[in-house]
Amino acid sequence: MSDPLDLGMDGLLAEARAATNLSDFGAPDVRPGLAVLLETYERVGLRPGGRKRTHGRIVQLLNPTAPYPVDATLDVLDLKVRVTGTVARPLDGEGLAVNVDVKAASLAALSERLKLDLPRGLPLSLVQFGPTR
Repeated sequence: MSDPLDLGMDGLLAEARAATNLSDFGAPDVRPGLAVLLETYERVGLRPGGRKRTHGRIVQLLNPTAPYPVDATLDVLDLKVRVTGTVARPLDGEGLAVNVDVKAASLAALSERLKLDLPRGLPLSLVQFGPTR
């Protein structure tokens, strides 16, 4: 295992190769996109704990044999949106299987912001699960 604080491309790719016994990550050359991602993390200036977590997540992302976990929570327009699941082949943009849970106390605020005539006073709860490809 390389230094867990190292976000250098060569070290990350070497660790991913060692972890999977693969040299091909199942996508067109990942280096250009990975370079942009790593440059972004360097600009952010992650602290040691963040660098270590990011290092592990990137090595995990590069593993084409294991699904990449998705877990995101958003607060948008008075809606609470939670997306959980996996992406089977994230570098290929394929194999998305997620659960999308959308909740709101009322549609009133959403109605005003979107300039739509939505029913007032009703709570909203939507759940969608399934692969998209």
